[in-house]
Amino acid sequence: MQEAAQIARDNHVRFVEQLKQAQFVAEGKRQQLYLAQQSGNPAEQLAQLKKQVAAQEKIVATDEEIAIQSLVGDAQWPTDSSALQTLFSACQIELHSTDEAQKRHEQASTRLIREAKADEAKAEHSLQQAREIVAAKRANNPVAQLSMAQENLAETETICDQREEAAQPLLSKIHLHAETEVEPEFAYCYIGPDR
Repeated sequence: MQEAAQIARDNHVRFVEQLKQAQFVAEGKRQQLYLAQQSGNPAEQLAQLKKQVAAQEKIVATDEEIAIQSLVGDAQWPTDSSALQTLFSACQIELHSTDEAQKRHEQASTRLIREAKADEAKAEHSLQQAREIVAAKRANNPVAQLSMAQENLAETETICDQREEAAQPLLSKIHLHAETEVEPEFAYCYIGPDR
């Protein structure tokens, strides 16, 4: 009986293992079936893949043409990576030199602008001092003072005459006469003895 029980147990273990393997294989087949169903028509997939390959080949050809054009005058096509690396290093050195030159130029420009502003401030200060000196000399110059006084007198007389002319129609309405008509030596607007 023990022998029969042992055989039954061994068969049971073997059948369980076979069942697990069968389930594993069945799951793999289900996955393959699912992927085949999801992928659709193989002919359509092949046509799509061919289009993608053609597009990629076109991109590669365009990039190759751009690479050839960029190497014209610098290297031969086809070229190897060491030649490209040498060219790249030379370009980096040139770029670094250009950057350094640009930085020096910017620093020089900044310094020149600062100096120009300082010179402008000095020039404005000198101009203001010159104006003050000229104004002081004019104030101390009797001829300039006389000329200025005469200009002020002429301007004041003009203003006075304009006011008298404006007031005349109003005075005539109320039957009054301007002082210039009554006393000619003492005008309505007395400015000075030269009048």
